[in-house]
Amino acid sequence: MKKIISMVLLLAIFCSMASCGKGTSIAIQAVRLDNQVENLFVWDKEVQSLTEKNVYKDKDGNDMFTSEYYYEDAADIYSMYNIRETIGDYTLYAYEGSVYTETEKGITAVILFSSTYTEFISSYLNGAFPLDGDVLNQKRSEKDGDQIVAYYHSKLTPQQTAKVQSFGIDGTETVETRYVITDGNFISSIDYTVIEKDSSRLVAQRFFEKKNEKQAGVFDSVSSLTKSVSVNFIFVGKEQEGRHFEIPAGVYLGIDTADYEYEFFYDEACTLPYEYDKQIVSENITLYVRAKA
Repeated sequence: MKKIISMVLLLAIFCSMASCGKGTSIAIQAVRLDNQVENLFVWDKEVQSLTEKNVYKDKDGNDMFTSEYYYEDAADIYSMYNIRETIGDYTLYAYEGSVYTETEKGITAVILFSSTYTEFISSYLNGAFPLDGDVLNQKRSEKDGDQIVAYYHSKLTPQQTAKVQSFGIDGTETVETRYVITDGNFISSIDYTVIEKDSSRLVAQRFFEKKNEKQAGVFDSVSSLTKSVSVNFIFVGKEQEGRHFEIPAGVYLGIDTADYEYEFFYDEACTLPYEYDKQIVSENITLYVRAKA
């Protein structure tokens, strides 16, 4: 289904956000907005799944590591999306309202203690990347067959620089971002190059692919899990105040506290700290909660 708002109108609205260089001016802020996961799925009903692969480079141009993401509509409309994140031997599944992680050691059911499922997945949906500049100055663009290649320069904020120091970036460099735009306004790839005084180097690449069908087997590790074990939390010092969750039997139990800081214990006296990777939970369990001092 075509976008309700035409690209002509978007161009008029957003052209002022990027200075125009050689070639066709691209309303890149509007294109980035269109390619956010929730907008892509809502505005193009033919899209059933989206994959993203990020490749990070070292100073010599060699691959350091990759991260991969898969998105699809959830069957439960209140869950919105199912997401799989893979980094090395670590995989996170956000599936039909529940969150799990998987490593070589096994599967962990993650209780969202201080947030909802939709709040948890929201950070995956906005398309944010640490090397994305807030203000992009278009340098040039070119037509290559049925795709457009556009180049932008930007400076990172101190907050962004702090997140990418592992790339050897100190904030004085210019980041050149190369977008490949296909199928109207779908971003199929992004390259990030750091330009220094006398040199430049590619530091990261992102590749995207949308499909009109869901991929089979992506969530096989967790799709058959059935919640059957009760997990009860009791807040220490607050009489009869607590919270209740359910997880599948035979998995580890992890706890995500979002921006809140809590400590968890096996005993009310708070002398036996809970360690999620030390015990597979096979029967009902009660944990005691204390706010960190």
